[in-house]
Amino acid sequence: MAAGSSGVPNSIASRGTRAILAASVGNLLEWYDFSVYALFAIYIGANFFPSGTPGLDLVKAFLVFGLGFVIRPIGAIVIGIYGDRAGRKAALTTTILIMACGSRILGGTRAVRQKGAVRGVAGAPAGAVPGPLKSIPEGPIREG
Repeated sequence: MAAGSSGVPNSIASRGTRAILAASVGNLLEWYDFSVYALFAIYIGANFFPSGTPGLDLVKAFLVFGLGFVIRPIGAIVIGIYGDRAGRKAALTTTILIMACGSRILGGTRAVRQKGAVRGVAGAPAGAVPGPLKSIPEGPIREG
């Protein structure tokens, strides 16, 4: 195995560099997510927490924003314990599934001011129906 200038084999140095790069990109994306939420907090508060007072709407939006900072260490402890017992792959898979479920819920949530808030949740199973079946009429077919 060829050694780099530091005396560490190139394959180990390469893996370490890739791990640092991957962690940096993940951290960058996470902070991007928090920054976008903070920038749009006024609009999020007005649409999801309407109280008639713009200041109170913004405070509610920032309370949810702050909740993310409180939950992160708790999640790290819980997923860390799970990862110690089940392995890193299981912990990563569970983390990704939980985030995907949260994104799905958020994507299906309607703003309070919009009609049909229940429709987004009730219509979710319709995504499993193949396209041609969605166009079948629901009532009896009349001939003539």
